[in-house]
Amino acid sequence: VAAVGLIWCEEQPEEALRIAANAIGTDTDTIATMAGAILGVVADVEPPVEVLDADLFRSEADRMAQIARGSQTKSHRYPDLLHWSAPRTRADTLIRLKAGCLYVRGLGRADSESEPMSSPKEGFKWQWVRLETGQTLLIKRRKDLVCVHEEPGAPQEGEPRTLVSPIADTSGELRFDAQESDSADSADATTPELAAKKLPERSKPPRDLQPVLDYMEKNRSNPENIVAALRKVVNTGTRGEIAAVTAAFIDLLRQPE
Repeated sequence: VAAVGLIWCEEQPEEALRIAANAIGTDTDTIATMAGAILGVVADVEPPVEVLDADLFRSEADRMAQIARGSQTKSHRYPDLLHWSAPRTRADTLIRLKAGCLYVRGLGRADSESEPMSSPKEGFKWQWVRLETGQTLLIKRRKDLVCVHEEPGAPQEGEPRTLVSPIADTSGELRFDAQESDSADSADATTPELAAKKLPERSKPPRDLQPVLDYMEKNRSNPENIVAALRKVVNTGTRGEIAAVTAAFIDLLRQPE
């Protein structure tokens, strides 16, 4: 509310941000950032100082504009959070690949932008790196980086995955048929403990959840059928599919009959 009120009262971006940043006693940085983001959409002047990663901001703005127009765009392929394990500590985020390049877990390869800088804590350093996406990071790292042979969690192109797809047959029963998909991403465990465990096969969310929802809507007055349908989803689906079906079913229950 403060950010919107500020840009309503002060149309000049530089002055509006100066007011927000000096309004001691308020959340100065957040309000200034929000006000600047809104003003940046309509501002006809560049910022008075060089902005870090300005080219990345412009390319992302262009990408979102293309999405708004219905165009297909490429973006960074983030790990599947249902099956990807984050580093135990922040200092373990930056590693080195056998090929010699730096790698930020979850964000991809990176180039060094500075020499490692000393840290007050022994065994740690700080370093500026730049991701392939163009984002610059000041990252905390270990003095001696862990070296791995391949990119952790990198998608394996062309590797078949089992896709669970819900289909309602002619008898009104709800069943799940396994199909093959060669376009699903994969994510590997990033810790020895998780790597030792056999993780379940990951599959994409169903291509079409509508048959499940149609069945539930048709049988919403019959709790036994609903429970049986949910049990089939739980027993044969992934966590993503279970969450999607559950959320959609909750919305269905909130609708008047």
